Amino acid sequence: MVLTKRYKKKYNETNIPYDKVRYLNTKEKLDKALQDGKKQYYNNIQINLKNRNYNSKQFWATCNILLKRKIKTNIGDLIYNRKIYKKDSDKVRILGDYFGEQVTTENGIYDNENDYSIIPTKQYQYNFPFITDNIVLDIIKNINIHTATGPDKISNIFIKNTGHILCKPLTYIFNYCLIHSVYPYQWKLSHWSPIHKKESRFKRENYRPISLCSNIGKILDKIIFTTLYNYLEQNNLLNKYNYGFKRKTSCQHNLSMLLHDVYENIDKNCDSIILFMDVVKAFDKVDHKILLQKLYALGIKNVELKWFKNYLADRYSKCVIHGHESEKYHVQTSVTQGSVLATLLWSIFSYDITDNLITNPYIFADDTALAEKIERNDIQGGFNAIQFDIEQLIDWSEKNKIEFSKTKTKYIIISNSHKQNYPQLYYKDNILERVTSYKQLGLYIDENLNWEQHINYIITKLSKHIHMFKLIRNRIDFYTSEKIYKGLIASIIDYCCMFYINATQTNIKRITRLIYNCALVVVKGSRFISEEKLFQELGWNTFQERTNYLSITMFAKIKITKIPKIIYNTFFIRIPKNVGRNEGKLLVIFSRKNKYYNSYYLKMIRMWNILKKKQGYRSTILIF
Repeated sequence: MVLTKRYKKKYNETNIPYDKVRYLNTKEKLDKALQDGKKQYYNNIQINLKNRNYNSKQFWATCNILLKRKIKTNIGDLIYNRKIYKKDSDKVRILGDYFGEQVTTENGIYDNENDYSIIPTKQYQYNFPFITDNIVLDIIKNINIHTATGPDKISNIFIKNTGHILCKPLTYIFNYCLIHSVYPYQWKLSHWSPIHKKESRFKRENYRPISLCSNIGKILDKIIFTTLYNYLEQNNLLNKYNYGFKRKTSCQHNLSMLLHDVYENIDKNCDSIILFMDVVKAFDKVDHKILLQKLYALGIKNVELKWFKNYLADRYSKCVIHGHESEKYHVQTSVTQGSVLATLLWSIFSYDITDNLITNPYIFADDTALAEKIERNDIQGGFNAIQFDIEQLIDWSEKNKIEFSKTKTKYIIISNSHKQNYPQLYYKDNILERVTSYKQLGLYIDENLNWEQHINYIITKLSKHIHMFKLIRNRIDFYTSEKIYKGLIASIIDYCCMFYINATQTNIKRITRLIYNCALVVVKGSRFISEEKLFQELGWNTFQERTNYLSITMFAKIKITKIPKIIYNTFFIRIPKNVGRNEGKLLVIFSRKNKYYNSYYLKMIRMWNILKKKQGYRSTILIF
């Protein structure tokens, strides 16, 4: 390249034919070398993407290079006190101060066990397990070697490669910690890694801290998590209305119950009001005193309670950015976001949030939704019920020293009528905003339930992906194209598709057309190929078929696992044996209106009974 520039400069100065020929020959060689290098570069990427040993993180990192997607991982310039800070040393100080403010309090840890008697205790009691070498070794074998190290600088690669040697001393240390109710100080230290969460990158408030903890300490955390979760689940001590951080439950279960109740109200000629609330800095604001109270109330006592007290006490953390460190901060509140115990401790902390509510709650982690029926002849009664629960939640948050976001607390009224004179709702004397649609757990719910806004959101989001996909389709093979489609595009279409399948035919055709365009990119074909033939050659299902498959699969998993129990007990009602040929079928729920008739659970009950009739009940179960 340097030689080509030199010959070009010489030719421009002399304008001699010899210099021109020499320049053009050199340029031709350079162009060929660049083309060969570019071809080899993309061939190497294809070889890497075909590698079956590639984990998902490596695969998508390579795809982002191929798609030229700019993933911003660095901390941007920060604006604080009307000044712009560009140096990492300034950023780490500003973010460290902000994170430290969220986790400091004047309150300490309970010193007297008698203080825990404030909350009535359950009749159950949790006991620590006796840890064996095999338990530790099994966890070490499944460790993810690609996670970062904590302050102790012990990597997961080292732990995994030496697991057969480390398991015995670690087993002794872990059992000693549990017997003597201690958690080593070195494992309590952590580094905050700032992650951008939302909106502007210039504001420190839009970053959240992820704690990089000791990898050795995480092994003990996993053991405690497994046994404590099993104890809480077996004794039904977890909040049944909270679908977050539980095995075999998801956002879709939460949304399915919420929408079912709304459709049921429509069938009764009633309106529905849904209130959405979100806890501010939920994990960072967990008060240790109150958490210990609730642990005691759920049967974690004696040695076990003392261990959790020691686990929460004397924790210190500091912010780290590119080798620059902030000062050390004493973590007096919060559960460590970086430990597997954090989610379970939050579930315990919030298990009593629904105790005094009179409306139907739908909770996922720290996202809370309340739904209530509004009867046409008693509109005020429905609003009074929601207002009562708002006051109850405010009272609960004040007692537990956390706060709900005022800006995110909104409500929507789903109605077939166009009545406008509904009463208003208040949050601490502030009038709450009524919206026409709300994004809850990734799904846009609008007041007409026509799903147009959600489908527009999907198409807008995927249009960018498809455009980038088209630019690289000639550089990748069929296998890689299909894998990128399934991971980057199909996953977005599949999410909650069973709820908006009853949208208008126009919107359904828009999504079908989107899938068809993706299929053309994958096969590198022209638009003259029919949709039916193209899907048949690829082995893909149509949007309708794919939705039916995902719907019945989710329904069957609930049937087999009986989780979530609240859904299982509501819909899986078997017809008694004395009704002849219908024995074993699910009881069909009567409906008056098409919206309720075509809602998810009613449709799945009918589909399940059809499968049962064709293949037999046992065969239907074995399919899944």
